[in-house]
Amino acid sequence: MCTAVRCIVVRAHDGPIVFISSVTDRDAVILSHTNSMYDARVHEHLEIRGDVMVLADVKTESHGVREYYGIADGIPHREWSALRVFSTVDRAFSLTVRGVNVNAFQELKDTHFSIAIKRMPRLRLALLKLHLFV
Repeated sequence: MCTAVRCIVVRAHDGPIVFISSVTDRDAVILSHTNSMYDARVHEHLEIRGDVMVLADVKTESHGVREYYGIADGIPHREWSALRVFSTVDRAFSLTVRGVNVNAFQELKDTHFSIAIKRMPRLRLALLKLHLFV
């Protein structure tokens, strides 16, 4: 129970944890929203690799969005250990981690979220998950 595990931790307003899950290499994280410039739906596919999230794909019907992201000719290498997102009502943000929807993105509107990869003892992860459901 004291061994460290890799987790994805989602917080609202730099405050409470709203979602936490253990992750392994190649696990999928999908951030979806409507692009504000082109008013087109975008699905950013991130993949866990080590202690970072790597941009694996961006799915959109908009050629303008593809150019805006700099992916018209392929996906450039981009990686983050943490992301900050301002989830607005108008842009319909959503987040899924390993196929599980992070409900806080629908419940808390116009909210800053941080999405980070962290290492923590299994016992702490279990206690945090228990706290979320109580």
